[in-house]
Amino acid sequence: AIREKYRRRLEKLVATLNSVGFQAKMPGGTYFLYVKAPKGCNHRAFTDAEDVSQFLITNLSLCCVPWDDAGPHLRFSVTYTAKDEAAEDALMQETAKRLRLLELEF
Repeated sequence: AIREKYRRRLEKLVATLNSVGFQAKMPGGTYFLYVKAPKGCNHRAFTDAEDVSQFLITNLSLCCVPWDDAGPHLRFSVTYTAKDEAAEDALMQETAKRLRLLELEF
């Protein structure tokens, strides 16, 4: 049941991130999702993944972890608390809404 929950959440996260311009793919065996960091948004350039992650956390309250060791990537997690699948869907909808405001550049 736990494995199914994380698979479902990852599929939703992949679809959500892809809908706003990321090139996300299902990971092979983890509940973390790594994606290439955007280069900028709304006419603002990012210097690295750390810059992007701090911007997302500070301005949108979207948590992710920077990973610059292998190029600018962000790590998202599906280890959040949600009452049910409807709450998961609502969280993904809100995530997409916030990210769309940025007009991300890749």
